[in-house]
Amino acid sequence: MTFRTSAAALLVLGLCAGTAHAGDRTRTPTMLRGDVQLTYDGFVRFGRLVDRTVAGGTRTEVARATRQRHNIMLGGSFSPYHGIAITLDLLPITLHDKRVYGSANDMVLDPDAGVPTMVGGSELPIDVLAASAAQRNHVGFGDIKFGVRAVAFAQEGVPGREAPANLAFDIAVRVPSGGNHDEVRDNGTAGPGMGGPGLEVGLTASRRIAGVEPYLALQYVHNGSYKQNLTGADGSDTTPPVDPDNPTPDAEGRWTLDRADRVGLRFGTELMVMRDEEKDTEARFDVGAGIAYVGPDEISVGRILPAPLDSTVGHLAVSGEHLVADVNLGLRVRPIRLIEVRFDIGGAWTSPHTIERIGEKSYGVETAADTFAIQWGLAVRARIR
Repeated sequence: MTFRTSAAALLVLGLCAGTAHAGDRTRTPTMLRGDVQLTYDGFVRFGRLVDRTVAGGTRTEVARATRQRHNIMLGGSFSPYHGIAITLDLLPITLHDKRVYGSANDMVLDPDAGVPTMVGGSELPIDVLAASAAQRNHVGFGDIKFGVRAVAFAQEGVPGREAPANLAFDIAVRVPSGGNHDEVRDNGTAGPGMGGPGLEVGLTASRRIAGVEPYLALQYVHNGSYKQNLTGADGSDTTPPVDPDNPTPDAEGRWTLDRADRVGLRFGTELMVMRDEEKDTEARFDVGAGIAYVGPDEISVGRILPAPLDSTVGHLAVSGEHLVADVNLGLRVRPIRLIEVRFDIGGAWTSPHTIERIGEKSYGVETAADTFAIQWGLAVRARIR
């Protein structure tokens, strides 16, 4: 599985497999018209954790886990002018987001290397795993997002700016309206939000040639930092971090978490299956692939590891930079002019990277190279025309 806290983003970002398609990326509703869309997406991710006792040593499996997530989102768009659209993700809701460890070793201190390791640790009982913060369920309302799309030119739909291809610019602002992963409720669940604000910038080009429309999309996502009392932190500095070069909390016991940024590239094509111009109905396949770079991500200790050392609980950790590659197959059907339905199925692979690293000599646990996910989506759109 992908062992980083903002893996949500895999299905939310436009560069990953989801309910967006070529026409969505480069077009807007008719002037003074709009769309309302209800989306469901989910994924199940499988993976292992590996660790070693010395630098350059053999990596040994120390844990196995799966993660499931199910989201729904109500949103829409409105076009005040030709080629301009205002978008809103109004009700992003996470129904279930939980990592479950099938097995995991305890963290021990290697006397030879002098570093913590899960290699050689005793297998943790099921009840200990069930009580771990790494298996906490993240549910509730997520972060609201406002956006604007501007179509510079297009093959149709933008009077005065016709061209042999389509080019669209997107910018969106995410408001930290959903609880973050360290805001734990009385029932033990936590929020699914990113914590801080976010900014997304995208550029997409496509061209329709007969019944085929290839597309290419670039996107950058910036996640802002935020302050939070981490799980287990008491606001005092009685227990310093493992690495003395790491930051300490402020006078109120809050840490500053700097979330990972993301840069991605996506390409693919839509294939026309059926089109009735008179009735404005159609069916299309969308075949696409993408790759994204995810930067270092600051999280709280114990967010991913099932049993970290007690002396590190309540402090910051860093999940290493990595790549995410995915493929997706979608089917978009418009049976009548005012309704569209979209189905998606895909898979994703995440490159190996360290998790919850605190300094250069602590917690060298990594994700294994066979980390993969299966993801799917369903969307229903009402086209107000």
